[in-house]
Amino acid sequence: MSDASSSGVQKLRVLSEVPRSEYAEISAPRTVPDAQERSLFFRLLRKSEPKSTGNTQSSMSLRKTIRFNAAAWISFRSQPQKSVSLWLNYKDEQGVKSVMVDEAHPLEAGSLMLSGTADVKVRGELLYIHACVGGLSDDDVFRVDELYVQRAEANAAGQRHSA
Repeated sequence: MSDASSSGVQKLRVLSEVPRSEYAEISAPRTVPDAQERSLFFRLLRKSEPKSTGNTQSSMSLRKTIRFNAAAWISFRSQPQKSVSLWLNYKDEQGVKSVMVDEAHPLEAGSLMLSGTADVKVRGELLYIHACVGGLSDDDVFRVDELYVQRAEANAAGQRHSA
């Protein structure tokens, strides 16, 4: 069974957008007082459209894998009927893709923690990442108590999933 999924296969509810600073290939300014360097850093974080460089090599050929640690602590008013899952939903130059981080079935009304490590395989520029929950019906009422998505260190070990 593959953990990769088209976003249309399962209804995902977006919990939050992951900050661009977690996956963008830019570095923070070295000197905080330097207004010009700080301004450039924030412009790079806010850019929305990839600029064409005019190179003969297409950006589609640029492939990379980014590993993320993700965790969500979710509370339910009543027990969901199906398993609940945590997903990272992202868009690169090939389109929208999703990777499942963790899945569990709550045994009763209360709280559930979903956590794990996910490998996001990107082609070209990564346009956005959303942390999402899946497996809930429209009638399920839930609250996100904690949400954590951070780029993992290269030597981190643990539960891995990839898209």
